[in-house]
Amino acid sequence: MFESLKHKRVLKRFDSWEKKIETKYDEEIKRAQSEKKEREEIESIKHSKFFEILINDQERSKFLTGYLIKKANRYVIPIPKHDDEQMWDEGQMGYRFLTYEGINNLRSEIRREEKERRDAFLSWIPPITGLIGTMIGLAAILVQCSKI
Repeated sequence: MFESLKHKRVLKRFDSWEKKIETKYDEEIKRAQSEKKEREEIESIKHSKFFEILINDQERSKFLTGYLIKKANRYVIPIPKHDDEQMWDEGQMGYRFLTYEGINNLRSEIRREEKERRDAFLSWIPPITGLIGTMIGLAAILVQCSKI
């Protein structure tokens, strides 16, 4: 549970970084346009913005890949083969991470395993509840019989 909260907090941090990058470069582009800078310089700023957002997105994917692989290993779920180009991508910094399709496939496998484990656990609750109810009923009858 705490791992999931940490995971969500880190993903929010990536979103926050992306907003800061966009804000920074949007202001820089507006300033360059208001100062009537050359078109090449404005395009260079836009390219820098795109590159930084791309790096942030790849870092997010790298983090998410690590999180999902760790979770898959815990449940002994097979990880997509590294040579599968539909499931894996290579980032600008040289590391590999799951594509959106790979993330969705692995996430659905993890959810299915968690559901199966949860269902197996929850299947015991009705019989235990029934047994407790029977014991309470039996105890009430014994108490009633002892009063007679």
